[in-house]
Amino acid sequence: MAGSQWAPNVDAMAQLFQLLRDSCTADNTQHQAIYRRFEELKQHPEFNNYLSRIMCASEASNDVRARAGIMVKNNIRESYSNTSAVYGDI
Repeated sequence: MAGSQWAPNVDAMAQLFQLLRDSCTADNTQHQAIYRRFEELKQHPEFNNYLSRIMCASEASNDVRARAGIMVKNNIRESYSNTSAVYGDI
């Protein structure tokens, strides 16, 4: 059985790149809107895949790559905390 390879949706990738770039702004109102959008996106199972792809993208700025990496780390940490709270220490 051959493994399938994941490929991101180009439009979704571009939108996420833009959100990460926009999150570098100092405008508090824009930050709140971006935060709400990220909270919505976290509900999608492939969100960390997109962030990981951006984190490894050489064409992305260091700031954008760092933000993507921190978000992946935090999402995994949060997911692990929620799982261990439900199932206990395994």
